[in-house]
Amino acid sequence: LSEQKELIDWLRSIYGELPSSHPLFQRSRDIFERVLTAADKRAARLPELMIIQEAKDPWAMCLENGTVILTQKALEICYRDVDEPTGSARLAFIFGHELAHLAKDDFWEWKAFEMVKKHGSGQRGIQAILNILAESEKTEDLDHVRETRKKKEIQADEYGLLYAVMAGYDPKAIVDDANGENFFQEWVDQITGKVAYTDDDH
Repeated sequence: LSEQKELIDWLRSIYGELPSSHPLFQRSRDIFERVLTAADKRAARLPELMIIQEAKDPWAMCLENGTVILTQKALEICYRDVDEPTGSARLAFIFGHELAHLAKDDFWEWKAFEMVKKHGSGQRGIQAILNILAESEKTEDLDHVRETRKKKEIQADEYGLLYAVMAGYDPKAIVDDANGENFFQEWVDQITGKVAYTDDDH
């Protein structure tokens, strides 16, 4: 847990947190609390939200201490070219996905974030993360690692969508095409999706 506190302090010092003056600041927290009420939770872990600025890539992750980290770019992508209810439903799904990981004790190691920071979200970053996951599972079979990760991500997608619906958000806003784009497909193209999803049918 001390490593996670160091990561949070590092993120805060390098990127800064989303200021309360941002137009989506309070809305994002309200949505997080609403989805949190619907989500499964561990008694020893109270989830908290941290939104960081300046990160180039849209991504979200959770830490073992309960912190859900979202980048400002990910937040703003949810509302890009859509109305407020659609954007809020998309954000609710992302929060639900991360809260599902927390409920299932499934965490991205903070070393994985360091690999994204070092190599970016392209193929080198993906390969570095797969190597970290293989090391933690004590295996050299990267296909097995990818398949295991895929199952966990699909489960988090299922529960994330369920939590968003239970919290009162429209699932069609997440999975239907809007302005010629499917938000779900766009979202899984971020770094965790690139690591986990090896087909187009998910």
